Amino acid sequence: MHQTLYRVHRLRTMKTAFIIKILYSFFVVGIQEATALNCTNCFSMIGWDDCKNHSEALPCSIAVVNDIHSELVEFNPTLQSLPETTANVSFQCFAIELESNRARPTGETDRGYVSGCTFKQQKVCGGWTNETRLIRCASCETVDICSGARHGLTAGSWVMLVMGVIAFMNVGVSRMLNGLCLII
Repeated sequence: MHQTLYRVHRLRTMKTAFIIKILYSFFVVGIQEATALNCTNCFSMIGWDDCKNHSEALPCSIAVVNDIHSELVEFNPTLQSLPETTANVSFQCFAIELESNRARPTGETDRGYVSGCTFKQQKVCGGWTNETRLIRCASCETVDICSGARHGLTAGSWVMLVMGVIAFMNVGVSRMLNGLCLII
């Protein structure tokens, strides 16, 4: 009888530990997403209004920055990519307006309007080729001054955070009730 109660208690403990690990994972993912720097990612050859109208706010990540850099490296060879396994990476938002120094047959030049994420240590306003004229460049690390994005919780972050908190509360109540059952 004593051995059966011990096995039941051990199974409950293992189940609770497993649930706590899963819920902790949800909580950590929610916290990481909640604290991510969100930048407005857009590209337009028409203007800033068009760029913003076709934009999306994305949490900065190495993958997002590498994608943006791969599109711009032709015009700025100093833009670097990092392996996705790189640790302790910080980000900044940027907004740039570029003009080609090469005129089309009509005499007009192409303009590009780009905003997004880059690495914090990247000097995004420097390193542009001679064929490119930088008209506007701004970067920021915390607020929407340069790219129109916000720093804070996205809808997905709220959901993950709330799920984690509710789950922790439920596990706590469940463990408390299990403890009472063992005492009784």
